[in-house]
Amino acid sequence: MKKICATVLLLAMAMASVLLLNSCSDNSDVPDGMQLVYGSDADGYYFYAPEEWTVSNIGEIKSAYASRVDSTSVSFAEVFPEPKAAGAGTEEYFFSSYFNDSLAEFPESVKPTVTLNGEPTVFGKEGALADKALKYTYNYEYSDNTFGFMQILIKEGERYFVFTFCALLEQRADNKTYYDYYLDKLQKVIEEFRFVEITAEKEKTDYPKDADGFVLISEKKLAGFKLYVPESFVPDYSSAIVSATHADGSNINMTEATGTGEKPSEYVMRRFKEIENVTGSKIVCGNATYDENGDITDLAHEAVEFGNAKAGYAYEYKFDYNGSTYQVYQVLVIDGFALSYSGYVFTFTAKEANFPLHRDEINSIIQKVEF
Repeated sequence: MKKICATVLLLAMAMASVLLLNSCSDNSDVPDGMQLVYGSDADGYYFYAPEEWTVSNIGEIKSAYASRVDSTSVSFAEVFPEPKAAGAGTEEYFFSSYFNDSLAEFPESVKPTVTLNGEPTVFGKEGALADKALKYTYNYEYSDNTFGFMQILIKEGERYFVFTFCALLEQRADNKTYYDYYLDKLQKVIEEFRFVEITAEKEKTDYPKDADGFVLISEKKLAGFKLYVPESFVPDYSSAIVSATHADGSNINMTEATGTGEKPSEYVMRRFKEIENVTGSKIVCGNATYDENGDITDLAHEAVEFGNAKAGYAYEYKFDYNGSTYQVYQVLVIDGFALSYSGYVFTFTAKEANFPLHRDEINSIIQKVEF
């Protein structure tokens, strides 16, 4: 992952349907009142969060959030900054321009308000600190809410990381904003973070294959389904959310759906609005009916066979983001019988030019899904 910023995180929030719940390995040095979010001697760090929070590790983003009704979260991710100017040093670029380049990805209409722009700070436990860290804070309006962000850019050895704290600026019953209420817990998260010398190798996952050489990337007990993908797609994560990415950036993901009681078209149109809010571009869908303002007023679906599911409702659409056009094939799936129906969302996203290159593979993937 070359860049982690709030835009990417918010776009992921808009497209995903449910947070990934995943536990981490135990560590005997877990501080009192905290839990290990992610880390080991093979990773070179240990990241802790309050013990009552829920761990949500999605791909390269390691995080925890307060609860399902309180979206306050902390996250940590390794990044690989690439200087834009020839001959520029990575560290110089990372601490001088990386943050502003990240904010430049926001649509002009919803630019964040920066309140602190690069203050030197201390990150980590005494004796296990980062080599260098700069703190940034800003506010961002998303889906009728205003969020406060604190991001810390970190260099440790030859590696670069971004730590993010996000909370609503809305007032609680005690007259504190969610952001202010959690500052003490945030400080403990930062103070207990430990960088360590890498003294072990990461274990490699050996994924089983089917007769056609497709790789099983889901854990059925956690996800509720078996999802097979071609070997050219590298698994990102496998739990309640399942995802794999191709070298050209094309992504496959599948998860249980939220929004019970909605019709498939209502669910998809709600997701459309969320994507439009983040990207600043209109969704273009061939099966949609539009009003005079170009807004979608009705949405038709294509019925598809999806593995051994009860029913599948397919939608294909496009949107523009950060100078590129993305094409999406999305299937809402109903599995089960009588009153025990479950809903799932399968999504394939690719740049417009790459989309047709994988279309036959996608057809094979959805035929192989097993609930």
